[in-house]
Amino acid sequence: TEELMQSTQFPVDDDERGFQALLKSGAVLCRLVNAVAPGSVAKISTSAQPFPQRENVKAFIDNIRKLGVPDSENFETDDLFAGKNMKQVLIALHSFGRHAADVEGYTGPSLTVKGGGLAATSSADGTEARKCVFRSDIF
Repeated sequence: TEELMQSTQFPVDDDERGFQALLKSGAVLCRLVNAVAPGSVAKISTSAQPFPQRENVKAFIDNIRKLGVPDSENFETDDLFAGKNMKQVLIALHSFGRHAADVEGYTGPSLTVKGGGLAATSSADGTEARKCVFRSDIF
């Protein structure tokens, strides 16, 4: 995760455009999925040309789908590449963060609920208390 953070240059224009510009080439996303599931993306293009960048984005989308992110929470290449729906990109990243905890062999940071599900516990008065743990640093 530290290497991933150091390898990115966050543009300083407005936040949304900066975020989109940071992820647009798909290279950061491919390194992210490889950090969670090594070897998921065999070849990450560093080309400045649109076609290889779109292939990177598609590779990320396909691989997070394989890791459990449902299509309803995933995004389309143009959502990110053309900046058409950055909200959906964030939804997919969050979903990937949750599913990362379930990837066999991955012990790094994730967004998850303690115990693999929403833990319900009963108190003395019979009411339920729900416990949720937030782990960050995956993005």
